Amino acid sequence: MANVHVIGYAQLDKNERRLLSSPDDYSALARDAEKDGNDFFQVGMRYLDSRDSRVLLNSAVLVNLVFACELFLKSLIYRAGKASPREHNLMRLYKKLSKAEQDEIYSKCLQFLRRPERSEFDLCLKEIGDAFNVLRYKYEYRGMVIEARFILGFTFALKEKMEQQSN
Repeated sequence: MANVHVIGYAQLDKNERRLLSSPDDYSALARDAEKDGNDFFQVGMRYLDSRDSRVLLNSAVLVNLVFACELFLKSLIYRAGKASPREHNLMRLYKKLSKAEQDEIYSKCLQFLRRPERSEFDLCLKEIGDAFNVLRYKYEYRGMVIEARFILGFTFALKEKMEQQSN
């Protein structure tokens, strides 16, 4: 019988996770998280280019944008040499960044806030913290208020931060 080398499993959760034992491991994972974040960002932005203002409330657009945010945050966490938790909550991921990175992202978001105060930013981020989990099932809710403008601003702030880090 020939040697068989398994490269992966069809049952997705059976596949091995990467080991994070060296700075190169963290660096590679940060790059891949950023690349995937860019892919989700591009998909979300394709719909926004339609010039139809209702598109920003489309669940598929918002889910792609908040997942891009999650991946950008995780990339920043990995770049700092920290393991990122298996976490979707944007506020908790943001809190894992250094104070300087938090402040930089906050300052990039000011134009997207109703009031340019740190407490407003914190409230908006807390409110969208679980957006990835909730918006995928928006149809199950009777209705909801969505801070779409903040989601867009937070996404752009993180995207800009990622581009600065890549240069």
